Amino acid sequence: MAGKYDTINTEISKADFFVLEPIKQIFSRLTGSDTVSFPELSLNQVVILNFTAISLFMVMSSVAGIQSPVTVTETPTLEQQNVVKEISKNEVEKMMSTEQYVRQYFSDIPIMVQIAKCESHYRQLDDNGDIHRGVENNQDVGVMQINEHYHLDTAQKEKFDIYTLEGNTQYARELYEKFGTQPWSSSKACWGKYVNKDVAVNTAK
Repeated sequence: MAGKYDTINTEISKADFFVLEPIKQIFSRLTGSDTVSFPELSLNQVVILNFTAISLFMVMSSVAGIQSPVTVTETPTLEQQNVVKEISKNEVEKMMSTEQYVRQYFSDIPIMVQIAKCESHYRQLDDNGDIHRGVENNQDVGVMQINEHYHLDTAQKEKFDIYTLEGNTQYARELYEKFGTQPWSSSKACWGKYVNKDVAVNTAK
């Protein structure tokens, strides 16, 4: 019989270390007391405490988040922003070649496209960035070769900047609407052959 009781005492001693000690720590956390004592326990009580300790450990672990991994249900995404940038006329000029700009701007007056070709070869600026000037007359400027002596003051009064592609072509349109192709008559030998074609196109429209 002594051997049986020795076995029980040994099991209780093991329980005191493996079961009671964790329980003491748990109760110490819950009660805030550093001293927690238990009475002498039987083997059955040790078994009960064993299950109790396991249950408490699972509960505490769950509360502490040990067994509660975070589940990501939605992947954070950046909100898409539809940014529409308004492109200025100056930026359009830079993006398009001078010829493309002239052809588009004077699409309703084809002869003006030919005049631009003959007068400046579609050049508003020279390679060095300076305003393109006429070879025969240094006062003829830009893609439409607007003469500074005759037109600069009028153009400035009417808010046309003939030193820009936009202003140069706009003032040229105004000249055409008032005087037709006469302001560019000095280069008519080059573009004159397109006049009849221009009339035919406009008549068809």
